[in-house]
Amino acid sequence: MKGLFSVFKFEFLNRISQKSIKFTTILLALIILAVTFIPRFFDVFGKEDDTTSKKLPKIGYFIENNSLKEQSINELINFGEPVKYDSENSLKDAIENDEVNSGYVFISTASFKEITKNTSLYNQDNLILKENLSKILRNEKLNSEGINPEIVDEASNQEISFESISLGKNASSGFIFAYVGMFVVYMIVLLFGNSVATLVAREKSDRTMEILITTTSSKNLIIGKVLASTLISFIQVFTILAAGVVGFVINKSFYPADLIKLVTDGIGLDSLAIFLLFTVLGCLLYFFLYAAFGALVSKVEEVGNATMPLQFIFIGGFFITAMFMQTPDSIQLKIASLVPFTSPISFFVRYNMTNVPIYETILSVVLLIATTIIFAFISIKIYRMGTLNYGNRMGFFKTVKKLFEKEK
Repeated sequence: MKGLFSVFKFEFLNRISQKSIKFTTILLALIILAVTFIPRFFDVFGKEDDTTSKKLPKIGYFIENNSLKEQSINELINFGEPVKYDSENSLKDAIENDEVNSGYVFISTASFKEITKNTSLYNQDNLILKENLSKILRNEKLNSEGINPEIVDEASNQEISFESISLGKNASSGFIFAYVGMFVVYMIVLLFGNSVATLVAREKSDRTMEILITTTSSKNLIIGKVLASTLISFIQVFTILAAGVVGFVINKSFYPADLIKLVTDGIGLDSLAIFLLFTVLGCLLYFFLYAAFGALVSKVEEVGNATMPLQFIFIGGFFITAMFMQTPDSIQLKIASLVPFTSPISFFVRYNMTNVPIYETILSVVLLIATTIIFAFISIKIYRMGTLNYGNRMGFFKTVKKLFEKEK
């Protein structure tokens, strides 16, 4: 235990004193803090001052062959300021010269053309115009039949009141915390896991591993490195998150009340506990694996290729979770929340958005702990074997097979 603590202390102090780690953490924390101040200075949530109204965009139009009544234009183009043109060509020229945002050519009472300079991905104006035109035609038809359109509207728009009672969890309120938590785990494993593999590979490349293995056991070395890396990664990530929380609290009054309620309702003590438990266990599992893969190579340059299969597995779990998080009760997310290689991301997302049976929570935790212990044992053995192999890069499965053959 003394040797383990010595390795942990040395690795932790050595990593935490690195200028690159300090600089990166402070820089990212300041960036996140600055981002939280944006609503204070910019109207990113579409708030409008009570004393001023938002200026409507200019919308050009041209009516062919008097096919539409001029009086109905304001009702049709209620999403902008209508500007009349004498021909379709003059309307196109105005759009080209940015005199108006867009334009419409009314061919008949039930047909029109939309003209834009650049079509926006979120353009909904043509749908609004289509709906307005349909309403005008409907009203004309009702009037011709002697039916008052206002009575029809009143009968169609009856106000219905309802109360929603949820006996489980509200997926919409848990979505933000689940989404942020998913990315936090993703960042920790991918960014810091590779540094663990690089650290082990560098020790092997410069023969430091040979000296270290004579001073303490390979078990102490691997466990000490993994625990130190886990603590360092948590300090960095949660320092950055803390900056975001502080900024959010300072600028709370500039955020919409609905957004604040959505964020606060989705964060409970049980959710935080599950997030921390699975994040810690998940990081330990993957960091042990990264350490093992780092011990398999002879050069630091080979780390990227060696750890690529590991990254594919983790990224695959991330995409499965992102794909099915809208349906937290799906069989795909249930399986992913139980499989140890994907549960560090999937289980928390699922837990935060729907009810998860207690037996599934226990099963997922037990499987993750058991898998972490197994791969910690394997990584220790591989690290020990790495001190004796300085030739070509060893294959992971062949090495594991050789280890168990030796055990027999």
